[in-house]
Amino acid sequence: MNSPVDSVAVALRLADELDPDELIALLTARAKALHDRCNAHTSALTRVEQHLSPMERVAFDHTIARLRFEAEWFTRVAGELRHTTSNSTIERSPER
Repeated sequence: MNSPVDSVAVALRLADELDPDELIALLTARAKALHDRCNAHTSALTRVEQHLSPMERVAFDHTIARLRFEAEWFTRVAGELRHTTSNSTIERSPER
């Protein structure tokens, strides 16, 4: 079965071909989108929690935890890259 294409995963595989500022912007945008989705799920949980079965609650918790972790990861990686690029010159491929 084919998975949907994840543009950020593709960009990370091709990170050496991207300008560092482009990669940081991509990572930051992804982190924001994930934070927004996490907030939306948390808000939805607050509205419907009293009507959920224990397993439905577990499913919400899992989704929120996964989104929070992934958003924090993208935020951390973007920050590390921002720090790295501000303190040194990234070696670029000769074609660039």
